[in-house]
Amino acid sequence: WLVVFVRTGPDALWEAAYLGVLPASQVPEFALDGDGLATPVKPQDDELAVAPADLSASYTGYLQNGSPDVFTPSTSTSGWRETRRTTRRAGFSYQYIDQPLTGGTFAPLGLRTEDGGALVFFNSKHFERQVAAKGLRPEVNPDVKALLTGEVNSTLTKERVSSQLVHVPPRAAGA
Repeated sequence: WLVVFVRTGPDALWEAAYLGVLPASQVPEFALDGDGLATPVKPQDDELAVAPADLSASYTGYLQNGSPDVFTPSTSTSGWRETRRTTRRAGFSYQYIDQPLTGGTFAPLGLRTEDGGALVFFNSKHFERQVAAKGLRPEVNPDVKALLTGEVNSTLTKERVSSQLVHVPPRAAGA
């Protein structure tokens, strides 16, 4: 597990801001400063293929329309787009909206890696709306039902905030 802790000032308490889970073999070597501390990357770092500040908007744009195509195929990228594209059920329509989250609590945080890239945590917000034809009701699984107050009749809208952890390579020469 990788946990990012932040605090708002020298006397403030440390708080967990991000949690990332990946195998130890996928944790990159971090670039260290003269004191042996990991080197942070700036949100607008132009030495990276995608600046950390642009990751959330790039990701949500990719989920919505496939552009920019800068993400490695995975269950959270091309797999999610494919699931959305192929979700079909007679009498139901599905709508998806993705929104970038970039500031304040949701600001991206990253550390420089030895290869010149960065390991970056960022967030995005996702909405999924299911609308049923007359006489039908959306299926409500137990996880969703536990969060509901009231009945689901013809429409179910889910809202979630998602955290991502990505390795951003250095910008290609001449790019």
